[in-house]
Amino acid sequence: MAYGQKEGLEILPKGFFQEGVLGDIFPQSAFDVSHERQRPTLTMPTNPEMATVVWGSVLEGWAKASSLDREGIIFTVADCDWTEEETKEPMSDVNGEPLSGMLVYVPEQFKGKEGLLLASRMFPETRASWSVDGKMLVDDDTDRTGWIQVEQSLEAPNRNTTEEDLRNHAESYGFDGQREITYMLASRMSMELTGHFLDENTSSRLLGTHVKGRPAIAGYVARGDFYVYPNILPQNPTPLQDVKSPDVGGRFERTREVTTAYTSRVLFHI
Repeated sequence: MAYGQKEGLEILPKGFFQEGVLGDIFPQSAFDVSHERQRPTLTMPTNPEMATVVWGSVLEGWAKASSLDREGIIFTVADCDWTEEETKEPMSDVNGEPLSGMLVYVPEQFKGKEGLLLASRMFPETRASWSVDGKMLVDDDTDRTGWIQVEQSLEAPNRNTTEEDLRNHAESYGFDGQREITYMLASRMSMELTGHFLDENTSSRLLGTHVKGRPAIAGYVARGDFYVYPNILPQNPTPLQDVKSPDVGGRFERTREVTTAYTSRVLFHI
């Protein structure tokens, strides 16, 4: 179902969307990150129908703000098939502590390398990154689209870990390493909801995206520019997979199938 900027908004809490640059979406556009927004911090609704409305409306707003709609590019958002119980089920960090999750919708148009190029046209803060400049030195483990859950923490979760720690964590919980496209969408939504991109003061390993065969490390500098670099030390071939840092963590993706299986084990004590 494709939502316009007004259609379906009546189901959201009063005041969730405010009149602004994106038109009935948010009070100010994330395309201008030079100012501090004076408004309450918002969170992604856990109600599946509300999440569908939010992502449908915001994707349409982003497309209009970047003029992609003039090229006939329409982002169709499928109804969220997660239950509210599943969306509220927290993700976990490497220490077993709960982490609040956030639903992200990855449209079909953002699949593969062409999808990254399209996303860079929609999100100006990513255009300086060589990873979306057309040379395309990055590869993803999957080209999954649709509804995905990610950690919504602004600072990198799972810090002070090695690459092996993160891989073991993913295997234990059935997570997939987060990909660059998912990270870009989650970070832009974070900007709309909180006024901040993800990892403005930290960096995250994205095990689902590889740069020259190594997992990517991504983040945003203070002024909002997006960066991605391979998991190696600058000007040094030494891999970072065994290096722990209080400023570097790792992010993951969780599918509904994994969440459903986990919820069933908890409910029925399997």
